[in-house]
Amino acid sequence: MIDGIRDLYNVGARDFLIPNLLSFTNSDFHKIQGIDENIFNQLTDDHNQKLELEIAEFEEEFSEVTITLLDVNSTFDNILENPGEFGFTNVKDSWLECNDKFRCTVNPADPDGISGGYLYWDYIHPTTKFYQLIADEAISALNSEYNQTVPEYNQAVPEPTSTLSLLGLGLSFLGMSAFKQDKQKQKQEV
Repeated sequence: MIDGIRDLYNVGARDFLIPNLLSFTNSDFHKIQGIDENIFNQLTDDHNQKLELEIAEFEEEFSEVTITLLDVNSTFDNILENPGEFGFTNVKDSWLECNDKFRCTVNPADPDGISGGYLYWDYIHPTTKFYQLIADEAISALNSEYNQTVPEYNQAVPEPTSTLSLLGLGLSFLGMSAFKQDKQKQKQEV
């Protein structure tokens, strides 16, 4: 990860928000994979410790850099310990019922798709509600780091790739149409 930060630094970036890795605690991922949960938790802990060390070394080497570490792992652990405080009613099961890593079905207890109380969407991925909490924490961390308020972020942003794709597609159809008309004129002249 630090190599990526170094690459961004080399092209001018000086401020970074870096999340650590959240554990697989309480998910069914390790069960479906047939691997001991403690192995995943140890790998997560090792990764996060190494990340903190590398960030500290990087900041020491480049004093003009500001790196804010977003501790998503602690947030995740807090949710598991106190789900109600975060608006979760189920932190054990996934909204989708997954028998194995490739087959998931709609949860019959919540068939209309309102997964708001669940922490997990499937056997490994958290729900949108979790990601909204992480986004809120990121905004809070940036506000704190830079002593300012980030503007309202719940506004839709147009996707430039969609607009350009549609424009390109439309121009392609116009070009094909003109080409076909030209071919038809040539056939009529013969």
